[in-house]
Amino acid sequence: DESHPLLDELRDCFSYEFYRWAVSAIMTRQNIIPREGGVGESVLIPGWDMANHANGIINTQYNDETNQIESFALNDFAVGEQVTIAYGMRSNVDFLIHNGFVFPENENKDLCIKLSLSKSDELYDDRVKLLQKLDMNPSGNFTISPVISNELLAFVRVFNMNKDQIMTWSNQNTKDL
Repeated sequence: DESHPLLDELRDCFSYEFYRWAVSAIMTRQNIIPREGGVGESVLIPGWDMANHANGIINTQYNDETNQIESFALNDFAVGEQVTIAYGMRSNVDFLIHNGFVFPENENKDLCIKLSLSKSDELYDDRVKLLQKLDMNPSGNFTISPVISNELLAFVRVFNMNKDQIMTWSNQNTKDL
């Protein structure tokens, strides 16, 4: 239990709360830029990170010739006016997870979720066959918006069917599913 002045100083100012904040600050601001060989590199772009989100089309691209990120204004900005860029069409849940904020004026009210059948399910093969009959995969991304899509509804129904229901629907016209 030797004491070291630097460790003593860190103990006084370091906390799990500060650590969690620092990790989230970095993780929500990293950007992947392309590199030779197709492998991207995670970087921080501090000046770019200062621009807040606005609804619109993504206006940022990587320029191979100059080896730089280029970001274009969504519109004209007056002197002293906040400069904004579009972070992409994400739901507020995605913004919170990936960017660390929510956007009250967000036009994208959809939420994307990934669902998949479990291969350990004893009815997995039967469920897969029924989903294939519906031109669906055993896993996929589904959008939840104010209106539930027919694809999500069909997937959830197949997911919850028992063996008799799967067999019944497999022998019927699946359009009604």
